Amino acid sequence: MLRTFNEHGDCMGHFFWGIARMGYAWREGVPIRDGQLLLSAERFLSPLGTRDWDRYRPLQDRPAMVELFANIEPTEEGIYNFVTQYGMLGLGEAVSFSDGNSGYGESIETWKHDIVIMQNVLRVAQALQDGEDDTLKHWFSWDVGPSHVTMHYHPDSPPPRRHYPLVNVPFTDSQLVQGSEHDGVLFSTPGVLLLNPVLTTPPAHLDTAAIAQVWLQRQINYRLTLYVGVSVEEPDNRGEGIALAPQIMPKNLCGALWLQLAYKLRGAEWYRQCPQCDQWFHVHAKARRANTTYCSTRCRVRASRQRQARAASGG
Repeated sequence: MLRTFNEHGDCMGHFFWGIARMGYAWREGVPIRDGQLLLSAERFLSPLGTRDWDRYRPLQDRPAMVELFANIEPTEEGIYNFVTQYGMLGLGEAVSFSDGNSGYGESIETWKHDIVIMQNVLRVAQALQDGEDDTLKHWFSWDVGPSHVTMHYHPDSPPPRRHYPLVNVPFTDSQLVQGSEHDGVLFSTPGVLLLNPVLTTPPAHLDTAAIAQVWLQRQINYRLTLYVGVSVEEPDNRGEGIALAPQIMPKNLCGALWLQLAYKLRGAEWYRQCPQCDQWFHVHAKARRANTTYCSTRCRVRASRQRQARAASGG
């Protein structure tokens, strides 16, 4: 199970998120940005009430949340089913709805975009863990310049385009430059995939796995910078003096997803969906890949018999 405490004693179980008791609904509306109504209408998911919430601890109570998020069917129904169990991402905006009311909503394009981004990151992480060099070579290439290396990522499923106001995101790693003359600042948008980052200090061993590892690190660090912070909270074991301690704290559910992924990668512990029974099961880092396709021997035997039956029938 995903550990709740890291080596510094920061307790992520203190992060709570809410699920609206009155439920959610998809509504037509126009986003309000910078105090102005945009011209194009979009579909937004919004809570039907904002007073009563069921609270839970995503990082402690939902260990397979990252995998579940990446496997959402990117339709209104699929997103709605996830939200009723886990809540909204926390990436919404002010919306003027078609019924004349104003409120908070998350557009379907935002959801589609972030689902595809997580899918790409998980695919690269899984390929690295499983040593799938041929797959990584299909996705990654690089160009060596006189003083830098440009990485290229070619995803099988590029994220759909969506509008975001341009933001300046402070980035502590000066090795990453994103077409900007400002050292240490990444000019980009919250939902973008960093396809071609430039490394002024490339990995010591320049190969596909090393490039993929650096790319994965940049993707996760970028979103942790956006969606995760540090706050002071009351610790479980009170001592003398002021009982407050610094703790890692997601800013929203999106931050909890990326933080959970970061902790999974540290321990290399995963949840996979069994292709036979569709159940999610835990896969330890030391498990051999051949033994982790199915959740149990029963499902593996059933799948083998089905393949044999199809082969015998010529299907």
